[in-house]
Amino acid sequence: MQIDDYKKNTEFLSDILIHIVGPNNLQNELLARHLEQETSLLCSWCNQLHFLPIPQEDDHGISQLILWDCQNYGKEEIYKEFQPGGKLNLPQCFIALFNLHPDLVIETETINLGVRGIFSKDAPLNLLSKCVVAILSGELWYSRDVLEKYALQPQNTTAYHNAGTNLTAREKEILRCIAAGDSNKRIADRFAISPHTVKTHTYNIFKKIKVSNRLHATLWATRNLF
Repeated sequence: MQIDDYKKNTEFLSDILIHIVGPNNLQNELLARHLEQETSLLCSWCNQLHFLPIPQEDDHGISQLILWDCQNYGKEEIYKEFQPGGKLNLPQCFIALFNLHPDLVIETETINLGVRGIFSKDAPLNLLSKCVVAILSGELWYSRDVLEKYALQPQNTTAYHNAGTNLTAREKEILRCIAAGDSNKRIADRFAISPHTVKTHTYNIFKKIKVSNRLHATLWATRNLF
């Protein structure tokens, strides 16, 4: 979704906050001001993951985006924060990485970690706004080549080809909503069902297509439903 199109319809993103985390407070504040101007969404910033205000997971689904400055981090340091006990082991949040060194080739690994997009150190500022809007709209911010290579890897090819094809019509509708980034509450409102019923459908969908989270469900849907 383009910035201009997004500005015409911001209702579904009205409750989302963008959190920028990195050691450079001046950079963070400038980025926050830029993103607020471009997206009309409230941004916050802090210099450590430890100070990040994180909402509790609830029936409203994902409502926050974390942009993490990884300029001074290596692969293992990045991976560590997504493991159990890490500061970014947060299924209730969208997460994207920025200021990655161009030589740090970790796209496949970050997809597996649940990262919705990456933004390299030498990328222009205007792309960051587009990246944020795309992620908050339910998209992934990776190149087509990266996504195709990921899907064709042996361990993933098996999952795609062996995934259950017996999704009901309602499950397919809900999966498309999940892939579009809709929260459980929004899906429930759309189909006039309870959030608990949405959770049950989601559990059954994940089991049938053999995935464990919304990111991998989105990848599956992109390959099989669109």
